[in-house]
Amino acid sequence: MTKYKSAVRTIPYGDTKVYAMLSDLSNLNKVKDFLAGQGITNLVCDADSCSMTLSTAGTLEFSVVERTPCSSIKMKTSKAGLPVMMTIGLEPVAPNETTMQITASLDINPFMASMLAAPLKEILERAAEALASLSYE
Repeated sequence: MTKYKSAVRTIPYGDTKVYAMLSDLSNLNKVKDFLAGQGITNLVCDADSCSMTLSTAGTLEFSVVERTPCSSIKMKTSKAGLPVMMTIGLEPVAPNETTMQITASLDINPFMASMLAAPLKEILERAAEALASLSYE
């Protein structure tokens, strides 16, 4: 299993608020305009699933497979040639501060892993930046 991780982002809200917002994928529609400028278009999300078109990878659809309150949201691709598990990890730092990191896990050979490293890392950074920019009120 090859893992790619975004940088850790700090969100100036408590873990309960951050988890409540991110565990309902329909809230990702709030970053649609931001992501469009980052090469991610056609974002359509409901509470449990999300689909998007990536300029570098085509269309991806994710569905939530596990929610761990105030800790993580795990999603898996559906209808994709390459299975991807995405995890949004949360960790409380202070009452009004939470760190977040997005991890993508793929079961691929080393050659493919090296080819996908740069574009996937860029996508994860864009997504992490977008989620960190949300208002969690």
